[in-house]
Amino acid sequence: MTVDIEKLEALAKAATQGEWSESGSYISPTRKEGGTTYVESWRSLALVSEDADRAFIAAANPAAVLELIAELKCPMRIARHSKRLIEDLRAENAGLKTDYEACERVNAELRAECKVLKSQVQALQAEPNSYQTGYDAGRKSSASHAENWRREAQAASAKVDNLRAECEALRKIISESATACGAAVSVDCSLEFMAMLPAEIGSVVGRLRKEAAQ
Repeated sequence: MTVDIEKLEALAKAATQGEWSESGSYISPTRKEGGTTYVESWRSLALVSEDADRAFIAAANPAAVLELIAELKCPMRIARHSKRLIEDLRAENAGLKTDYEACERVNAELRAECKVLKSQVQALQAEPNSYQTGYDAGRKSSASHAENWRREAQAASAKVDNLRAECEALRKIISESATACGAAVSVDCSLEFMAMLPAEIGSVVGRLRKEAAQ
């Protein structure tokens, strides 16, 4: 059963206001005593009605009905307001869902971009390592060449020392030979002259010529 609250409220407002009571055998709000409207039933209805029915009719007076309607309308207003809130929340939730999906797409694009950038960074980090490897190899090779040059320099220095020693020995021999021959021979004489000196000088002169040729 559906109750038309608006119609019931209009009927209650149009009816006689005030408290109702029941007595007699007529249903009629025509008799008032002390501000109270007495509900009486027609005699034909009174024959089939019961006291409980008359009591209910009196209790369900317009004022009581209006009060009940007012109490009923309050939760109805709350329900309507709640319904509007629910609809608003649903719309907002739909918007948030759309925003979330858009954010997910942006995040996916950012993750892909970060992956590419990470690969590029790793490639850039690998290049200095290759340069370092080449640099280290170059340093090692340079160190090896430097060591060879150092050894060659030491060998050359040793040869020079030997030549100096032989020259000193040669000068001594020349000086002694010149003294023995009674000739005033200079230490700075030419190699051709030294070749004509005693045989022990010839081997030294030959070696000096070979060293000079090399």
